[in-house]
Amino acid sequence: MSKFRLVFAIAMREVKDQFRDWRITSPIIFLTGVFPFLVGYVSGEVVDFVRGYDANIIAEHLIPFFMLVVGFFPVTISLVIASESFVGEKERRSIEPLLTSPLEDWELYLWKLAAVMAPPLLGAFIGMTVYMLMVVDTFGIVMDVPLLLLAVCLTISQAFVMVSAAVVISVFSTTVRSANLLSSFIVVPMAFLIQWEAVTMFWGDYLDLWWIVLGLVVLSILFTRLGVSHFNREELLSQEFDSLNLRWLAGLFWESFKGGAQTIGDWYRKELASAVKQISRSILVMSGLFIGAWILGIILAGIFEVPVEWVQLEDGRFGFGQEQQLLALVSGETITMLWFHNLRAMMLGSAAGILTFGVLGVLILLLPMAIISYLMQPMMAAGVPAWKFLLGLVIPHGLFEIPAIILLGGAVLHVGVSLVTPNKGESILDGLVRSLGVWAKIMIGLVLPLMLIAATFEALVTPRLAVWLFSF
Repeated sequence: MSKFRLVFAIAMREVKDQFRDWRITSPIIFLTGVFPFLVGYVSGEVVDFVRGYDANIIAEHLIPFFMLVVGFFPVTISLVIASESFVGEKERRSIEPLLTSPLEDWELYLWKLAAVMAPPLLGAFIGMTVYMLMVVDTFGIVMDVPLLLLAVCLTISQAFVMVSAAVVISVFSTTVRSANLLSSFIVVPMAFLIQWEAVTMFWGDYLDLWWIVLGLVVLSILFTRLGVSHFNREELLSQEFDSLNLRWLAGLFWESFKGGAQTIGDWYRKELASAVKQISRSILVMSGLFIGAWILGIILAGIFEVPVEWVQLEDGRFGFGQEQQLLALVSGETITMLWFHNLRAMMLGSAAGILTFGVLGVLILLLPMAIISYLMQPMMAAGVPAWKFLLGLVIPHGLFEIPAIILLGGAVLHVGVSLVTPNKGESILDGLVRSLGVWAKIMIGLVLPLMLIAATFEALVTPRLAVWLFSF
């Protein structure tokens, strides 16, 4: 109980300091007291315009989006509070007494995070409440409870992601200026996410928004885990300046990539084999997710059915035109096109995975498996046996492409895991560079050759085999 009282006192001290600073409270008061009325006026004009064309359903879908906007802006402004949570106290020389408290590092970090989370959420909820009351009074539109709950969950999850990422930046920054500049980059992807949510709300597909909430919750947990795992009060006090030694980073990457190998054969036998062993658990997880993606495709095919007539088969066989279209793909140029197309998707998945601790990258890499299992269902309904579909259209090149995807997915997951579970004494940058070296080993040593072989089979073997199998 004594430790809890200490933790609560630290959190309350942080909140009181924030609300005593007029430079912090002024933007929050404006965004919660004035901004909802401005958005209410704009939404009123938009709603009146669409209602003039009898588009009442569009008006009902616009109101939840404007409510999200009202809740989003107080959080973006309040990122300043989160970004200076640790480095600001360090500059003001008020952090030494805090760090000498009997709290563990993780306790100090979590309660500091909770303290800086309070003002953004308070401002967002006040603004959303004011706007919702205006909508009821002006338009007579009352949001459904499930939709209102969805808007609240989206706001909370977005706030947690943004604030938790800003606190991580604050821990590893040496000046408030650098922390604020880096935190500004958090707003850009979240703004794109708001636009995606707007499109989804416009179409009334609210189920997808719950998946977004789940993804944001996972990201916020990973950001929090990243901060907790790397936070160290002694290192926080010893940081004096920011420096980026590119030569040292390049040497660290090369050391992780090359290892102790002297020849290419030695590199394949020792270093590449060691890299595969190093990511073996991630490969196992990726294999399980592959099975899950296959099952998900089957489930989605039952929910969003494809009309059988779209398949255009006669008794489960290709017509002459379809055979000619498949055989037209057989060429050497197609190999290069398919190879670069698949590599582009894999690089996109790798980049997205590095930025999201592997989450988004894995989802991109799993998408082909879900699509294949989804498309297999209407083919089976058109009279094509599952074995013929798989053997004629998937297996010839899939024997090489699927292992490549699983290996790359394991490497991407390894990058994310290495960030949130660092080795003792290893910084975020050290762990990231070393894990990227392992990713490069897998990508260059295994994925590139396997995808080239897969592209060759997909261009030269799969079309011919499909035409032969579907001819009887």
